[in-house]
Amino acid sequence: MEDIDNCKSINDKYGHPAGNRILKSFSVIPESCLRKSDVVVRMGGEGFVAPLPNADGATLLLVAERIGRYMESMCLDEIKSHLKTTIS
Repeated sequence: MEDIDNCKSINDKYGHPAGNRILKSFSVIPESCLRKSDVVVRMGGEGFVAPLPNADGATLLLVAERIGRYMESMCLDEIKSHLKTTIS
């Protein structure tokens, strides 16, 4: 499970289009971070689940680190200069 950090506060401060932009940025994660057979499913709010069938502990850690690095590397300048977000 992943949860986008501070999404609600960004939404409150910069408006719903900003929050939607962050949520949409999560949609490219399957192409850039997961294995070809994996998917990401939104569970509601800013929570997502990535079921990883047949994955061992090392693979789970690797995928979680890839997703974390991806989110940290995104710069959401269209919302605010140098705005970044993280996941837990």
